[in-house]
Amino acid sequence: MNTRITLLALALIAQLPVHAATFCVDDSATLASALATASGNNQADDIRIKSGSYSAPLGGFRYEAAISDANNSLQLSGGWSGAGCVARTLVAGASVLTGNDQRDVLHVLNLYDSAHTISIDHLTIAHGANFSSEPGAAPASLEFYQASTQAVGRIEHCVFRDNTSSSTAAGPFVKSAGTLTFRNNLIAANGTLNGSPAGSIVVTGAGQGYVQNNTVCGNSMIGVGFTSGWKIGLYDTAVVDLSNNIVWGNTGGQSVSGNTVDLYPSIVGASAVLTMHHNDVGHVPAAWLPPGHVGTILVDPQFVGAADRRLAAGSPLIDAGTGSVGAAGGLGSSDLDGAARVNGAAVDLGAFENQLHLFADGFD
Repeated sequence: MNTRITLLALALIAQLPVHAATFCVDDSATLASALATASGNNQADDIRIKSGSYSAPLGGFRYEAAISDANNSLQLSGGWSGAGCVARTLVAGASVLTGNDQRDVLHVLNLYDSAHTISIDHLTIAHGANFSSEPGAAPASLEFYQASTQAVGRIEHCVFRDNTSSSTAAGPFVKSAGTLTFRNNLIAANGTLNGSPAGSIVVTGAGQGYVQNNTVCGNSMIGVGFTSGWKIGLYDTAVVDLSNNIVWGNTGGQSVSGNTVDLYPSIVGASAVLTMHHNDVGHVPAAWLPPGHVGTILVDPQFVGAADRRLAAGSPLIDAGTGSVGAAGGLGSSDLDGAARVNGAAVDLGAFENQLHLFADGFD
């Protein structure tokens, strides 16, 4: 009887919900430790990174799920402050993960077939470096991969800048077989030396991708490659929507009609579907655009400056976006600066919403 009671008790304990683990991080060693713990603790982990700069260790900061379980969810976010990380500023530049121009920065991987969610938001990933000449070397800034068709991934309000790579993407390399949202991010001033793009998004299987309100500009490539800007890859029966993005002013790589290609849509799956709504693309061959693309324009965004990718007053991209198509959950409430996402007749293109409408009545 005692044995039966013990077995019954153990069975009931196994069915209890697993509670979330929260980590408040204020230095590089603690961040590396929190990611390592989260990789195998079978909990839904919330890692809150305080404002500051965090130098990546050799091999980069790393989260790799070690257990096939739905509890392997992860929230990795920046901008926190105060004891216990109870206060927050919604500015991506507050928490900076850096490779110090010596090593790759961040790897977030879950290769198991489980229903889990991974979210990364309000971080700057900068000065990552990978000088390996080997094919398949790690991306310099962010390597993100979810292999499960049940997975949900979100990368929002992040900056990827000043990263360098010799053999793969300098900016973010993001791959998903589930549902992916990549929204309100800036990819700028990254450089590749071997013909790889500044950033890549790859959706496989029956995955769905929502790629919305990002700015990809000022990246460069040395070598032969399709684009120095952004590659969007679709395999199998994947469905991806690109809405309200700016892909402009990237240099190097393949020249078509004398122009650098800013966007490379790579539709490999025979049944894969790419839709595009209201994007500003510096140059992309017309034959590369999907049938039925809507509102694609090729105009100077008129940024505030070479290092400031906010839209200047009078930019043709103000109020030029669409809110009818895009990421699940809509446009989101804020832009990369933490300001209201829609401020005017319609959403702006790119990661930053112009705020001049606030003063249109003459009051401040």
